Amino acid sequence: MAKDFSAINTGRVSQTIAQGTSKKGQQSTASPEEQAEREAAGRTQGRKGCHKKGVRTNLLLTPENHQFVKIMAGATGRNMTEYINFVIEEYQKAHPEYMKKAQEFLDFASGEQ
Repeated sequence: MAKDFSAINTGRVSQTIAQGTSKKGQQSTASPEEQAEREAAGRTQGRKGCHKKGVRTNLLLTPENHQFVKIMAGATGRNMTEYINFVIEEYQKAHPEYMKKAQEFLDFASGEQ
């Protein structure tokens, strides 16, 4: 004997499912101004229209370094990725000659002179 479930009120559940599966509420394509702003900030992931992608890398940090980055990122109002990029950028500004020398060495080692 088949059970009749037609008397059960499923309105609220059905409405929630419909909202979750509809396209309404999903991100739209970013405007040119938003694209430029996101690219400058390095935040393009997951946003339609933002084509500049960051390079992903998997870092293994010691527990002490992880704690340091986590605390300093929060203290400076950045997320961990933004903080690590900030530290690298500041180091590059302070020591531009290191990159130049390293590139010269790699070019020499690979035979490109």
